[in-house]
Amino acid sequence: GQDPYAVIVGCSDSRVTPTHLFNAGLGELFEIRTAGNVLDDTTLGSIEYGAEHLETPLIVVLGHENCGAVTATYDAVVKKQEVEGHIADIVKRITPSITETNASSVEDAIYQNIKDVEEQIKEDAVIKELIEEGKVKVIGAYYNLNGKVTFLD
Repeated sequence: GQDPYAVIVGCSDSRVTPTHLFNAGLGELFEIRTAGNVLDDTTLGSIEYGAEHLETPLIVVLGHENCGAVTATYDAVVKKQEVEGHIADIVKRITPSITETNASSVEDAIYQNIKDVEEQIKEDAVIKELIEEGKVKVIGAYYNLNGKVTFLD
């Protein structure tokens, strides 16, 4: 069976492997990885499954240094660079995190994206109820590619 202590909502970047970062064994983390930590109905369903059915008490939104998906979005929004294919779908989901007031750099955009994804998860009806019942906590984290994870909350 599995008894994860955390649901990790992370980026699909090959340099960011939560099991390795947290020195976890099989069954200890329930990982959901998409480029730029983007959420859709499937990823939210996976998060709900981990929190509700596996009774995992912690959901961590794990962003990271030099995120290609956030960089592509920043370049599309700020530098007006064109994005092609389904990468445009990823960019569309990250775009609300990038404005002139909250993203003066790609790093600012990465941090804002972590916060925005964290808030989206907290607004999910199932997760919101689990939070209100004291069964789940949602926090953000930032991974510096030198190996350091910093929790934001």
